[in-house]
Amino acid sequence: MAEIIRGKGVISGIAMGKIMLAGQNLDGYLVNYKPEDKATEKQKAKDALTAVAEILRESIEKLKSKDMKEQAAIMEAHRMMVQDPMMADNIMAKIEELGNAPQGVLKAAEEQAVMFEQME
Repeated sequence: MAEIIRGKGVISGIAMGKIMLAGQNLDGYLVNYKPEDKATEKQKAKDALTAVAEILRESIEKLKSKDMKEQAAIMEAHRMMVQDPMMADNIMAKIEELGNAPQGVLKAAEEQAVMFEQME
């Protein structure tokens, strides 16, 4: 039986397909997360942004090789957001404020989503 899972959409439309739930419940992860010093937390976020950008680059190349240009363009937009210096600066500011890499990334992403929601 299908299960409905809701995410934070930033564009209108409906998507249907297979989904993979990775790891554990995010709330449980956040509750149990033990932050280190702010410099270490900031480095964790920088490393994560670099890793995600590389994963997206590899996905884009695979999509292009399969002549899936529209899908590659969507992934490229995601890669551009991950590599946006303003987004990275906002993440670092949130980590400075919250002292926690996962919370900093989530807060910055929520702010970015609100900005996209306000666009026409």
